[in-house]
Amino acid sequence: EKPVEMTVLYELDALYEGCKHGEAEYMMADMFVSTMRQMDEFDKITLNEINIEKNPGYITEIDPDGFMNLRAADIILECDGNIRDISFLTLFTTNPETGSVEFYGENAILGAIDYLQTGITPTIYFAEGHGEKSIDKYANLVNMLKTQNYAVKPLNIGFTGSIPEDATTIVFAAPAEDISDKENVKEIKTTNQN
Repeated sequence: EKPVEMTVLYELDALYEGCKHGEAEYMMADMFVSTMRQMDEFDKITLNEINIEKNPGYITEIDPDGFMNLRAADIILECDGNIRDISFLTLFTTNPETGSVEFYGENAILGAIDYLQTGITPTIYFAEGHGEKSIDKYANLVNMLKTQNYAVKPLNIGFTGSIPEDATTIVFAAPAEDISDKENVKEIKTTNQN
C-alpha cells in the first residue's frame, strides 16, 4: 500500500454550521465528517482540510485548467503523483422508497484509493443483443457504480465477437432471448483466461 494524501476542500467542523441536530443537512455533515475522521486513522492515509474560501489559490494549484470543477467539500486524493477527485454531492443519494438520505462515501473513497494504487478501474459491461433492458433504464445503478470507481459500458458480444479484456463483470439485465452457444464458448474461454 502506498501513502495517500486525502484533502477535503472545507474545514470539517464548519460543515455543521447552520445545521440543527436531526435535520438532513446535519446528518449528511455527520456521516461525511465521521467517515473522513475514520479514514484519517489508517496509517497510509493523511487527511488535510483546506478552506478554499480562505485559500482560493489551492484549487488553481491542483487544477490549473479547471477541468476538475472543484467545489467546497469535494475530496482530492493524491498518490504517487496521481490525483482523483470526488464530488461531495455524489457521496449521497436519496432512497426513493423512504426518502432518507444514504451515504456512499466510504465506497467511493476506497474505490478511488484502489484506482490510485493499482491504476485499474474495474469495468462493468451491460450486455446487449438478447433483448436486455437498455443500460439507460438503470441510470441510478450506473451512477452509483460510477461513484464507486467503476467504469460502466454497453457490450454486444455477438457484434464485437469477444469480451473485452478490461471486463470485470458482465450484466445480462433481464434478457428476452437465450445466449447463443457461440457466445457461451467465448465467455468460457475469456473467463478461464482471466
